[in-house]
Amino acid sequence: MPAEDLSSSSAFYINDLFEVHSELCNVAAEWKGLGLALRLHPGTLDTIEADCRDVQSRLREVLTQWLKKAYDTRRFGAPSWQLLVAAVAHPAGGNNPALALTIAHNHNVTPPPAHN
Repeated sequence: MPAEDLSSSSAFYINDLFEVHSELCNVAAEWKGLGLALRLHPGTLDTIEADCRDVQSRLREVLTQWLKKAYDTRRFGAPSWQLLVAAVAHPAGGNNPALALTIAHNHNVTPPPAHN
């Protein structure tokens, strides 16, 4: 069976955790800002911080909660490569525009705007 295409127009699901997490291992230290940029509730991030000991575990849990749609999807949209690229690039998020460009290129989505 062919792998599912996770283009910008298709939503992510919890089964996509491995692929999404694989793209973000280098920004684990920015897990909390990334969680905010992905629109997770601050209380959710506090729980993650209390329950997970290291930054890799915290990043994995941030992505798990995001993929489970533990945020206002009506307002911000369903999880997608496009939303992830924007969060990774944002100065208050992953703060890694180079990685965001790489992800955008790898998954054929619009590159993020430059932040000043």
